[in-house]
Amino acid sequence: MRGSEIDIYYQGLKLLSITEKGNGIYEYGEMDKEYRRRKNGSEVSLPIFSLDDIDGYLSKAKHVIDTYNINEHFEYEVKQMIVRENNLKPNANDTDFFIIDTEYQNEDKNQFDIIALHIDSESAARRKAKASIAIIEIKQGNGSIKTTSQNPGIRRHLEDYYQHIADNQRKKAFINDMEEIFKQKFELGLIDKGLSDNTIKKLTIEEVIEFYIVLADYKTATSALKEELKTIEGECNFFQSSFMGYGLYNWAIKSKEEILKLL
Repeated sequence: MRGSEIDIYYQGLKLLSITEKGNGIYEYGEMDKEYRRRKNGSEVSLPIFSLDDIDGYLSKAKHVIDTYNINEHFEYEVKQMIVRENNLKPNANDTDFFIIDTEYQNEDKNQFDIIALHIDSESAARRKAKASIAIIEIKQGNGSIKTTSQNPGIRRHLEDYYQHIADNQRKKAFINDMEEIFKQKFELGLIDKGLSDNTIKKLTIEEVIEFYIVLADYKTATSALKEELKTIEGECNFFQSSFMGYGLYNWAIKSKEEILKLL
């Protein structure tokens, strides 16, 4: 949900968008043609979306995604697993982050993988209802780490983050937007673990935006991460795998120095 637009996703890929134009008028945006293209150059046909056949469109659109070569874009699936683990699964009650949005694009056309609410899971802290907003980037596999002209690696994402928070007014507007979206999702039951109605009413979000990197399926024997971190000035925090899961916990946060020591 972004302003007057709702995007509907399946397996991390967008099926449909609905934009309110006012006076009961809505505009519908269909699936990106990229997902319909196949390696042999063909394009999977898809009916034009209509309100009279929502089920038919969504059924065929989901099939397009199911037959799309998701292995080339496995980061999407990692993203979805992070959302499920921290928002809806049984252990979501104990994690320290709730996912607010994915694939967020700002005014500078910089895109962030995940926007999350960071709120300590310890019961006393939950009662205080103090939280912050976090931007989380996912780097899946060894080839995603290094910043090049073709690949937005860790350093590029960190630069985008600093650019995003540089303007104080924009930062405040972003925090307010994320708070509103979070409360909407809670009201709709899309986040149903670990938070009470009272906590939501008392929720206070600090005027700070955190930044983290999730390293998925990285082979530590390679040098890509160590070389990339040498190009980064200042701090950069990471999530260490939480015992083979994708739950985001405070104890699993590692600094750049801790990651370098691990390597």
